[in-house]
Amino acid sequence: MLLTSFCSTRSHVIAVHVRKLCIRAWFVDYLFKRDALPKGFGPGKAPDLGFLNTFSRVLTKRRGPFVERRSQCSSTQILDKMNTAIRGMSQLIELQFEWRDLPLTKDTRVFLTETRSAFDKTLRKLTLQAQILKFKELLLITNFACLQELDFHFDYQTSDLTTSKSNSQEQTQLLETILPFINHRRTILRSLAISSSSTVDLSDFFVALPTMPCLQQFGVNINFDLQHFSDFSGLIRFLKANSHHLLHVHLSAVTPITVYDRKLILQQKQAAWAPVNKGLLAEPSCLTGLYSLELPFISLDDTLPLVRRSSDTLASLCLTDHFLTPQEAPVVIGLFDSRPFEVRHVHLGVDVLQGSFIRLLANRLPNLSSLVLVYRQCPCDLDDVSLRGS
Repeated sequence: MLLTSFCSTRSHVIAVHVRKLCIRAWFVDYLFKRDALPKGFGPGKAPDLGFLNTFSRVLTKRRGPFVERRSQCSSTQILDKMNTAIRGMSQLIELQFEWRDLPLTKDTRVFLTETRSAFDKTLRKLTLQAQILKFKELLLITNFACLQELDFHFDYQTSDLTTSKSNSQEQTQLLETILPFINHRRTILRSLAISSSSTVDLSDFFVALPTMPCLQQFGVNINFDLQHFSDFSGLIRFLKANSHHLLHVHLSAVTPITVYDRKLILQQKQAAWAPVNKGLLAEPSCLTGLYSLELPFISLDDTLPLVRRSSDTLASLCLTDHFLTPQEAPVVIGLFDSRPFEVRHVHLGVDVLQGSFIRLLANRLPNLSSLVLVYRQCPCDLDDVSLRGS
């Protein structure tokens, strides 16, 4: 929506300085639904359009030339202004595009074409969030010769198709559209992140991922259960093939959609991750020499051997999906006894947040610049905790 403000006499001067652009495409869909409202639409007269009613009532209550001028523009005019603004962003290096499940129309396709062509030669980082079946339109006719970072999120497919038919089509798009897009840039990509809330099985996609000689950062945020990830060998092979140059690895599990009990969620996520964890343990070259590492935690015996592979180089550690007991927490911190000043970032879950643990962190990791502690219980007033010896 803010793109329309570029359409002033200084629009080119403003646009040329933009380096990062975030587009939430729900606004494009809103514009056309707004145009479809009956004439004379106002408070008390609108059909039941949920959020649109609330949003439009807010607009009618506000005053000022900006709102009045915008309210006189049609959806097509606003899109034209947005396209003009986008064409002026000649120095843009990062684009975040959230499409989700919005429909593709003639006007939105024009908008996508403008977006793709405008940043073809400058873009360094591309973040796309959409249903897998929409990626073909989003990635169409693009070269992005300078692209170095990719972050793809596959949204849940909401359609009238049967689950099996939808998954089949998504599999086809993964292997025939998204994978070639990644493969074409395999020699220049420095960062790749894949997350998914789709029901599709991602195993074949990971099996087909190529070696990327410049890749330094790799992230996965998916559901690791058998329905969504029936064969984890592709992920293990990818980590092994790129182990010599990877510096940052972030592996996290998506929360099951149908489960709401937190304890059960953690149990299911750990059970789904356990086979992958076992596969990583069987490959000694995986997760070595890393600068930052994020992993789901299973147990000291299953998780710490993976962390130790990079304990001489890690500056950042994040362990998820488990609340460390008062006995486990000091063991994890003890991994860095030989280099306490090099660790800068720690993210842990603890069952009980005790003053003794805070003192332990202060004494044994004195150079932390960020600390995230997720706790289940906090029985004491931490304001009264002295950081001096216990």
